[in-house]
Amino acid sequence: MKVWMFNHYANIPKYPGGTRHFDLAKQLIEKGHQITIFASSFHYLLLKETKRYEKNYYQEEYIDGVKFVWIKTVSYEKNDWRKLLNMLNYSLNVYRLKNKFDPPDIIIGSTVHPFGAYTASLLAKNLDVPFIFEIRDLWPQTFIDMGLWKENSLKSKFFYFLESKTIQNSNGVIILSPLSKDYLISRYNFREDKICYIPNGVCLKRYDKSLESFSKKKDEILKNKTISILNKYKYKGYFLCIFTGALVKSNNLEFLVKTAAKLKEHKNIKIILIGNGPEKPNLENLIKKYNLNNIEILSPVPKNYVPILLNFAHVLLLVQGKVLWGSMNKLFDYMAASKPIIVSTYAEHNNPIRNIQNGVYVPPSDDNSMKNAILKIYNLSEKERLDLGKKLRHIVEREYNVEILSEKLEKFLLKIKQRSLF
Repeated sequence: MKVWMFNHYANIPKYPGGTRHFDLAKQLIEKGHQITIFASSFHYLLLKETKRYEKNYYQEEYIDGVKFVWIKTVSYEKNDWRKLLNMLNYSLNVYRLKNKFDPPDIIIGSTVHPFGAYTASLLAKNLDVPFIFEIRDLWPQTFIDMGLWKENSLKSKFFYFLESKTIQNSNGVIILSPLSKDYLISRYNFREDKICYIPNGVCLKRYDKSLESFSKKKDEILKNKTISILNKYKYKGYFLCIFTGALVKSNNLEFLVKTAAKLKEHKNIKIILIGNGPEKPNLENLIKKYNLNNIEILSPVPKNYVPILLNFAHVLLLVQGKVLWGSMNKLFDYMAASKPIIVSTYAEHNNPIRNIQNGVYVPPSDDNSMKNAILKIYNLSEKERLDLGKKLRHIVEREYNVEILSEKLEKFLLKIKQRSLF
């Protein structure tokens, strides 16, 4: 089976960010399928172009057997009109590729933003192949839930219209949040048997291999500034509370700055935010306002280094605003790290930590409860913290390993392809 995956922000392990489609593609290739991923070469976290273009607007490259078609898109430096232009540029350029390659058997169009997925649905229609819509984020519903957009505003109506068109063009839908199934059925009367739940997960083979590499290539890896700083703090005996991910409004990171303010008297505890994004200046100003030296922001690391940095943590922090529809990529990396996790999220339906009654749950934005949760883990023995972490690792091995998730994806793709023949 030949599959095209369209994800504007598809990523590879040498760069920061999630690698969902790369990991799933590798597994499908091992099962004998041909996978091509169409992604922008302008990196959304590094905010820089990763390829050089002469005349063409795309490049082909094989990475560990996975074929990428990198798309040239306009650059941007912040969340403004140029970022919107970048999204539209990707969508236009991928559509221009419709006759450049032999057609696939099936097309997957993935959000975050809806333009790429909608364009993928048009390509599928043009090439007369089945289309699967992968919903990683709902536009505009997520922004409405967060209170950023009004439900009856023109932009909300526009994105509802775009969403409805994409769903109408879909032979099947992949969801990353269980709640999305109810949304699709109630809003669009979409058939339940055409919906498949495949959350984010983690490639445990690569995860463990990355950890092993630290002992063999320690001097080389310590050249990374973030890893070097964490290593220094480890030897100074700090208790490290680490958050990794995008510094964006939806992650509610002001909450952690306020928590740090409540922990000022505990000189041995440090909160470390590792990432980049539009909220970084605001967070830095807030840290300065509270005059805090127990919280700091470090640069993101390549995905291959994530297991190494998580290994320095004594506890991992997962906080999120009122985002109900996605799947928290970092959660499964955290669980694979065999470390205690403190979770504060509105998406209780999408929170394995609370559902299995493991780890520590904190009500959203309750900085006093977060402070107490950190102190609770701080006061545990090393063995108690290790026991907590091991339980979480076992759950990943059983349910969220990418090998298991790829089997589920393969079955769904084959089912949709088979149905389209009749």
